[in-house]
Amino acid sequence: MLREIITPVSNKYILNIPENMLNNQIEIVISEVSKRSTNGNNDVLNLIKNTAGILAGKTTNPIEWQQKIRQDWELEI
Repeated sequence: MLREIITPVSNKYILNIPENMLNNQIEIVISEVSKRSTNGNNDVLNLIKNTAGILAGKTTNPIEWQQKIRQDWELEI
């Protein structure tokens, strides 16, 4: 896989295709980096930010809570 992030200054760009991709179907996608997460880190950071400390101050044992959640899932499947 080839991934390249650039800041174009013209509406033309020359793309060098690696030798091992020649004679194969390839997909070329152009999208603005600012409009999507570049590597998923933003999603992870948001998850941590929204759930950090969710059990703070509670008497719930996190291990028991997690086991109960898993049991509930097993019953639903």
